[in-house]
Amino acid sequence: MSEDFLSQFSQKNYNRTGSMGTAASAAGAAAPPVSADSDVPSSAFGDGTEETVVTHKGFTSVTSPRLTRADIDITRAGITAPEHDTEIDSEYNKRKLIRYGIIAGTVIAVAVLIYLMISLLNQVTVKNFVGTSINDAKTWGITNKISIETETVYNTQYDNNSIITQSKEAGKKIRKGSVLAFQVSQGPDPDERIELPDFADMTINEVYAWKDQNKANSANIMQENSDTVEAGRFIRREFSNASVSEDTYTRKDGLLIYMSKGPHEKNITVPDFQEKSKAEVESWVSQNNIEATYTEASSEKIPKGMVISQSIEPGEKTTQKSEMAFVISSGKAVVVPNFGKLTKD
Repeated sequence: MSEDFLSQFSQKNYNRTGSMGTAASAAGAAAPPVSADSDVPSSAFGDGTEETVVTHKGFTSVTSPRLTRADIDITRAGITAPEHDTEIDSEYNKRKLIRYGIIAGTVIAVAVLIYLMISLLNQVTVKNFVGTSINDAKTWGITNKISIETETVYNTQYDNNSIITQSKEAGKKIRKGSVLAFQVSQGPDPDERIELPDFADMTINEVYAWKDQNKANSANIMQENSDTVEAGRFIRREFSNASVSEDTYTRKDGLLIYMSKGPHEKNITVPDFQEKSKAEVESWVSQNNIEATYTEASSEKIPKGMVISQSIEPGEKTTQKSEMAFVISSGKAVVVPNFGKLTKD
């Protein structure tokens, strides 16, 4: 190959027409131009993905599959194209996986944190309502947006309207809008049959304990003085309804249990009623719960209707329910003559 030809080949402007466009501008200054009348195929300036052979006036040029249009092999001049070294990064995929893993983990952690925050704000801690009024639980439910359901049953351990059990344990967290169920006491069954003990063998404290244990709310314990029964012991019992007996007594039936307060205390001072009217005596005995009896007798000194004498001396102490006798004047006496010795006239 002569140097004159190479010089001539590099200086001439060989143009291609058609879809190829300008060969020099597409291939760059490094590639020699080719004339339109040459027998160069249309794929001579391909994309470098396949090997292409170009023939021009007896000279042949071959393009490497790794070269672009600007990298036409000019082996005719004894010059070879530079080789391209490719270095593969073996850690690239690993770093990419790690990066994606960190991003995914961060997104999940943020989502979980948001979920937990929403859940905590939407949760309520259950209180211990056992033994408290159902009204307190309903108020708490309205405040915390919790639905309250109730079931009522008879129970002797808990008072009426007191909570016996709850469906969720105290301290447990539940979501707002949840349902909390309660079992509520109706109090003792009023129709339940109650066996009556022998009150005569019981003290007043034992009678109160029996009433409380059996929830016999209709039974009333009365105390009264007794000069014959020891204080704190049983005197008698009375049913409020004559149709009720010891064998038919139920919790709803009325019962009066009388217990002794012991002898009456002498704390009432007796006034002097001599020459006082009977009306004054009756007022005093009524106020002090004294059982009074009255008899009449004539008197030369005491006017009629006035007190002649009294059974308890003035100034002495007496008690309620004690007996006291009064003698009331009927006026002056009339002397009856012996009518057996007188004529009719």
